[in-house]
Amino acid sequence: MNKRILVIGSIIVLVVLLTGAGIWWKNLHPAREVVLRKDLPPAPADYQSLNPDPKVEAGLKEDLKVRYQKEFGVSLEKIKQHPDSFQAWIDLGFIKFTFGDYKGAEDAWLYAGKISPNQPRSFMNLGNLYANILHDYARAEWAYQTAIEKDPTYIPAYRDLSTMLWFSVPGRSYDALKLLQQGFGANRDSGLELLALAGTWSEQSGDIKNAIGYYEQYLKFKPDSEPIQKELARLKGKL
Repeated sequence: MNKRILVIGSIIVLVVLLTGAGIWWKNLHPAREVVLRKDLPPAPADYQSLNPDPKVEAGLKEDLKVRYQKEFGVSLEKIKQHPDSFQAWIDLGFIKFTFGDYKGAEDAWLYAGKISPNQPRSFMNLGNLYANILHDYARAEWAYQTAIEKDPTYIPAYRDLSTMLWFSVPGRSYDALKLLQQGFGANRDSGLELLALAGTWSEQSGDIKNAIGYYEQYLKFKPDSEPIQKELARLKGKL
């Protein structure tokens, strides 16, 4: 009887020791954190891995696969040598995106935004990923708006965000036109395409008067534009 108690007691002690050892081991081995340089934020844990989506990869031509796999290695080497290289992280995200590794692309571009916070391009890429691939329009709007905040002269961000709001988010057409007007206001020398786009969308929605207003505003800055002159005359003929 005493032997049986002794055996059971030993088993209990052993279980407690093993359990405790397991907890202790886990505490000594937290989730892997990749530190490329002490003055930089921790890098994405699996940035060196490429996790293709089988369907996306199947649609790639073999020569493109070989080329991008090689460029993936080149980008990793650049990051190893220069972990603060904004372009290297942008390239890495693009290659991951090409293979359908969208989580990896997102991580790479978010990291690029951390190490070069004044650059709009990483947020622009994120906006396109969220809007066109993941259909997460709230996150896409955040990314595009961040790109605009970083660089108010970055016209593609106004265009792509307004396009998303107009075509993909119900009830946001007014915001889309307002954004185009905002973009033109910040870029009067180079943002006329935004006014032309606002005119086109207004006409397509049946708001002829508003379309005329946008085209007239356009001609104030470029009065010799024959295409806009013709559109304006055509629309005025409808009234």
